[in-house]
Formats: sequence, structure tokens, C-alpha cells
Amino acid sequence: MNSIELIDKRNQLKIQAEALLSSAEKESRKLNEDEMDRFESLKKQMEDIDNEIKELNDKLNKQKKERKMENFSLLKAISDIANNRQLDERSQQLVNDGIAEMRKAGLSYSG
Repeated sequence: MNSIELIDKRNQLKIQAEALLSSAEKESRKLNEDEMDRFESLKKQMEDIDNEIKELNDKLNKQKKERKMENFSLLKAISDIANNRQLDERSQQLVNDGIAEMRKAGLSYSG
């Protein structure tokens, strides 16, 4: 299942759980044992779906990060600096991140 299907399924389960609660509330009573079991089951299914959605999002974020890192070439960055060419966006971002880390460590970043 993709994330849209999972979100839709979770929303359907939530509607069912809310219907159980509202029917008992309309009758001014607590959930009976069968209703409570059903409610707990729905809640467990929603938690499982939430975990699946989180795993899918983590996987997508990891793939995006890997794609971004594929675009960086250390040799190209060194060549660009040595030949006084402007760095591409990704290379400049990594250089700036490195400078910031050096400053945090109290070290000089110039060579």
C-alpha cells in the first residue's frame, strides 16, 4: 500500500471508532465489552498504520538524502576551487556546513 491508501484506511478506522464512541455517548452509557474490544482493535490497527506510514516516510527521506549525496563530487569541488570557478549549490552547501562544524569545534577552516 502507498501512503495515500494507508492514510485513507486510517481515516476510515478513525470514523468507525468515533461512531462507536458517539453511539454510546448518545445513549448516555459506557461501551460494553464487545464495543470496547472493537474500539481497542480499531485503535491497534490505527497505530499499526501510523507505524507503516512513518516507515514509508523514513524510507522516502533516506532515498532523497542518498540522491542528494550522489550529486556531490569531491574531485569536482576541488577542481572548481583550484580553477577559481564557482561551486554548484550542493558543493557550496557542504563547504558551508564544514565551515560551521569547524567553527563549532573552535578550529580554523582556512588552510
